[in-house]
Amino acid sequence: CVPLFSLPAAAATLTGTVRNGTTGQPAASVDVVLISLQGGMETVADTKTDAQGRFTLDHATIGTQPMLVRALYRGVNFHASLPPGRTTADIEVFDPTRDPRVLQITTRLVVFQPNGATLIVGEEYTLNNTAKPPAAFFKPDGTFTFELPAGAALGQVSAWGPSGMPTVQGTIDRGPQRYAIAFPFRPGESGVRLSYQVPYSGNSARLRLPSAAAAARVVLIAPPTVQVTAAGFAPAGTQEGWSVYARDAIAAGTALDVSVSGTAPPPAAEPGAGHGSASGRSQVDTEV
Repeated sequence: CVPLFSLPAAAATLTGTVRNGTTGQPAASVDVVLISLQGGMETVADTKTDAQGRFTLDHATIGTQPMLVRALYRGVNFHASLPPGRTTADIEVFDPTRDPRVLQITTRLVVFQPNGATLIVGEEYTLNNTAKPPAAFFKPDGTFTFELPAGAALGQVSAWGPSGMPTVQGTIDRGPQRYAIAFPFRPGESGVRLSYQVPYSGNSARLRLPSAAAAARVVLIAPPTVQVTAAGFAPAGTQEGWSVYARDAIAAGTALDVSVSGTAPPPAAEPGAGHGSASGRSQVDTEV
């Protein structure tokens, strides 16, 4: 017997709470949406939290596929991932601050990889939000600004919060070779990763790396067959077979003049790429 119709899938239920990490209190009347990550960023259910910050969402795909739960609080999106098999999600939100003094760059990694007539450069910034009381640093017109060397073509920019999930960011044009992203930085450690290419004629290049903000430490990394020279940088050993050079206490506005020469085979994986390579993609623009 062939059925003439099929019964709709039974809805599953997601429960959770939204808590304000700044005040330590439940966050009431916060918009919460459930987003499907398969086939695009589609909102499949939405609700508001009650007076105790609790919420309930119903949808047939809950627990069966990767999803994302978003809480919109005071103009900032906060997220929690919902992997298959899980039917609960708690989201911590924070009051926003625009005070740039709460955000410091602890480390800036710059990785050089020759690729024929092109030098591929990957940069990774580790940032720490020290706001007291805890607050999310966010400005719609840009929370992190960076500048590329002359002649560089920007590739992809991604960022991640304490959850460690990298998300691709749209950029805001701030003038020639200068860009910003409007990513909300939660209290604690976060990061930004970007990639770009510069001409590498004759297997060599000279780059002036601008420093839009101060950094406690800058590290240059290259394959062992590539020579790197830069004023103030000292050899710092190797990392996963790559040569490392380091310099501490870089002031904002400092231009780092770096010379790179030599060839190298494509690497199996770049050092410092633990949060996802530049080829990884996500369509979430402001994940924290």
